Order: sequence, then C-alpha cells, then structure tokens
Amino acid sequence: MDTVQKRRRRSGRVRRKNPTLLEAIGQEGHGAFGVTEDIGRGGCSVIAPTLLQPGAALRLYLSVRSEVLEAEGRIVHHRLMPDGRYEMGIEILKMDPVQRSRFNLHFGGLSGDSPQENPDASLPPGDGTS
Repeated sequence: MDTVQKRRRRSGRVRRKNPTLLEAIGQEGHGAFGVTEDIGRGGCSVIAPTLLQPGAALRLYLSVRSEVLEAEGRIVHHRLMPDGRYEMGIEILKMDPVQRSRFNLHFGGLSGDSPQENPDASLPPGDGTS
C-alpha cells in the first residue's frame, strides 16, 4: 500500500490475522476466503486467492476468537502479490450496532502499536489462503 492510501485512512490499523469470508452482494456464489493482514475501525486488508471486483459491495464475515462478526463494505484497492494471491483493501461501510459493539470489544484499543495476532488464525495448508 502506498503512502497516499495510508494518509486517507480515518482510523489506525493493527496487524491481525483473522480468517475472513468475503461474499459479493448480489452475485450469489461469488466470494473469497482469506485472512486479514491488518484491521482498523474503518476497514481491513485481506489476503485471498481470488480477486473480487474492485468497487464491489460485499459482506464481510470476520472470525474473531469464538465468534463471527459481520459487516458490509466495498473493495477500495487491490494488488496482485508475488505468490499469486491478492491483497484487497476493504472499507467497512455498515455494521449493525450489536456487531459494532462486539468489534469494538475486540479491536477497540487500536493504537497501531500492538502487532498481536489472533491465535485462531492458524490455518492448515491447502485451505485456500496459502
């Protein structure tokens, strides 16, 4: 990600590895399974083997510890990585109040200086994320 994109962010990010399902809204069966690279109140970066349409509206299902958080968002940028996977920058546009409260419980202390990883993110090889 370039410096301009980082400056556009309205909130900080921390490095967290959380299993994530991206589901394109209005395109049944079109989605991607990946892992977050970083996350913040306004969005996240997801690494996945499949690129969804840039600008596409999507549902994001984020596995955090023993629960799944849901949000709606859109892909604001992407890049092909050297290993053939895609990094997608996702802006969170909508999250119901209960989900937002749960999100804040897990990520509320986002200061940018806590590079902890979610212990639930250890995925076996061949699950589509490597």
